[in-house]
Amino acid sequence: MTNTELISKHITLLECEESDPHTCKVCGAISSKHFPQKSVLSEKFNDYDECKAIKSDRICVFCASCIKNADLRRSCFYADLEKIIFFKKNDVENIVFDAELKPPFILCVTESFKKHNSFKAVVNYSTNKFYIQKENERFVFDRNKMKSIYDVLKRAYFDDLLSKDEILTGKYTTLIETSKLFEYENFFKQHRGNKYFEFLVYILNSETKNEILKKRKEELKNARKTKKSARKKSDNSDVEQLRFF
Repeated sequence: MTNTELISKHITLLECEESDPHTCKVCGAISSKHFPQKSVLSEKFNDYDECKAIKSDRICVFCASCIKNADLRRSCFYADLEKIIFFKKNDVENIVFDAELKPPFILCVTESFKKHNSFKAVVNYSTNKFYIQKENERFVFDRNKMKSIYDVLKRAYFDDLLSKDEILTGKYTTLIETSKLFEYENFFKQHRGNKYFEFLVYILNSETKNEILKKRKEELKNARKTKKSARKKSDNSDVEQLRFF
């Protein structure tokens, strides 16, 4: 089963009459339902390196339907034999780490919300170690290995407030203990430059981070008010003592 055939179980197929079998330019499968290349691919199409039969000028109904489907470009999605699920960036963490995956399945993530994922994706048959398609990037995601790395990233990002740029570049400006920073850097540099590491940093929830920052600012503000109030109370007490004398 090809990637687009799997996805096409859950989307509306383009109307197409049967004719003589042809090899699909995109997936390489032989199909009796196909379209001329020019009716499917626009002049802006630049993913020819992903095509399995580059010399063909026909595109099967499955690939054509996926390419013409806007939702598949504008959303992250998971597809298996039973369903397709469209989800947002903030849901990616739950999908890749905790969701029940049923082989064969496809998992695609978008960042630009306009690039093709469907016909590039690998059909997965393992739930512990599988491919993720992120627009023009494809990488293996080992759930157990990635979870241990992600736990460290969450501590650095949410607890010690390191930024994503600091984690990705190793150029730090956030003030934290030197020993802790040294520990983080020794860990990050082992993974920096790998697509899976960039992906894990990407899915860290920025909205949650902003809420943490907002809460800490409020706590600092209240602490300063309390300290100021205590100091004023102390000063008033000193004044009362002077009046007594």
